[in-house]
Amino acid sequence: MGNQGQTAISEAFAALVGPQVGDEDIDLIRAALTIARTEYPDLDIESYVARIGGLARRAAGRISDVGDAAETIAALNHTLFRGSGTLGQLRRLLRSPQFLS
Repeated sequence: MGNQGQTAISEAFAALVGPQVGDEDIDLIRAALTIARTEYPDLDIESYVARIGGLARRAAGRISDVGDAAETIAALNHTLFRGSGTLGQLRRLLRSPQFLS
């Protein structure tokens, strides 16, 4: 990626987390995905934001008491590792020759 691309990413990141943005207003998902664009310049941030939003809605649907940390963690684990197929993907990755080398 050229200087121009890096500059655009830096400016986008600064707009998300700069001093003009209150701590409570920082969009951590978009900020993290913006950082990821330094390695993956074609990353479609909005599609990942939508996917993460969908996962959050599915997890929230499994939580009856948001003050119950154990229930929240169980809902997140189910959503991320059982309900989304991520666990199977992780197992395949860990067994792949590229990961083992």
